[in-house]
Amino acid sequence: MWRLAAHNHWFTFKFFGKEVRLCARCTGYYFGFFLLQFFNVCLPLDNFYKIEVTTQIIVSLLCVVPFAIDWITQSWRLRDSNNLIRFITGGLLGIGASLLSSVNVPYNLKFIVYVCSAMIILSLGMFGKVIVKFQSSNNVGGKCFVSC
Repeated sequence: MWRLAAHNHWFTFKFFGKEVRLCARCTGYYFGFFLLQFFNVCLPLDNFYKIEVTTQIIVSLLCVVPFAIDWITQSWRLRDSNNLIRFITGGLLGIGASLLSSVNVPYNLKFIVYVCSAMIILSLGMFGKVIVKFQSSNNVGGKCFVSC
């Protein structure tokens, strides 16, 4: 769990002479979440609310897909990410969370959808990390299915 909290993918700002580090993906998440909340107040998302509730949930979950692909492929060491990609995918994740929060279903259902999607993404990422670690320790010149 510490590795999730102690990462080094951040933006650095000077604030009142102090160096402040903000996680790139988390910054994008909050930016996307509050941006959509702001637009919802100024320009209500009437068309979103007119579609079927199941479709609203699917649309909000589709916003999570870029984040999931970025984090999983990075965790599996298939490619490197950068802070701009993390910020953008975090922003889409925030938009998805904001959309999900506005769906007219009970909060316990929203919680279940959010936790289940997070557990699936986390499980895939951790599974890949275990495979990469296993292949790195057992690879003696053979090929890995992921970059070792």
